[in-house]
Amino acid sequence: MLAVCWFSGCLPAQPKIESAADLVAAMKAKYDGKWYETLTFTQETVRFNADEPDTSIWYEVLSIPGRLRIDIAPADSGNGLLFVDDHRYVFQNGELVFERPEIHPLLVLGFDIYHAPVEETLAKIDSLGIDINAMHESEWDGRPAYVVGTVSGDLDSAQFWVDKERLVFVRLLQPAQAGDGVVEIRFEDYEPVGEAWLAPKVEFFLDGSLMLRETYHDVTIDELVSDSLFDPVMWKDFTDWATDG
Repeated sequence: MLAVCWFSGCLPAQPKIESAADLVAAMKAKYDGKWYETLTFTQETVRFNADEPDTSIWYEVLSIPGRLRIDIAPADSGNGLLFVDDHRYVFQNGELVFERPEIHPLLVLGFDIYHAPVEETLAKIDSLGIDINAMHESEWDGRPAYVVGTVSGDLDSAQFWVDKERLVFVRLLQPAQAGDGVVEIRFEDYEPVGEAWLAPKVEFFLDGSLMLRETYHDVTIDELVSDSLFDPVMWKDFTDWATDG
């Protein structure tokens, strides 16, 4: 026992992570009571195409778990999206024009995973087509990583990557919904936020080609936000929460 304490500093042993369930539980436990509950920011959204990049500004408010509001500038346009209760709502000129059931993978893996019950998170990951019975270890951006969804060497199947030390989501790969190819999404440039983390840059690739970049500015955490912001019926009544000034 003395020898063990000499080398380990008598620190409690970390639970082994050998499955997706272990990983999700460890992520939640590591940041229990530490991960922010709300996040607001201004997002610069750049779409890359064959001609020239197209830039727009989005105002976003996130309430964890499971609620995201996006207002597209100008703030009073009435254009934007809601992700609430695993549904997507699309608004134009203040009116709801589209609605469908949809689990937002980045909400689940990047944010909700630190607050939602483990079994609920695993069920949503499974519904995204990610094999929760397959896991291996690899390396991403020079750091050790866990990979859930496939075997080593496979970059075509649905899978997500987690930084082994920080236990934060860093990468998602999914087969493209339309046509052939693989969509890859990266959470990049992680910065500490209190005792938690935030990736202020998110990049989207199709078969290795950069298609979209999101950059966060004017970030605030744990501000009180109204539940009404996330009520589809009240969308047009709350477009003034964001400003262009």
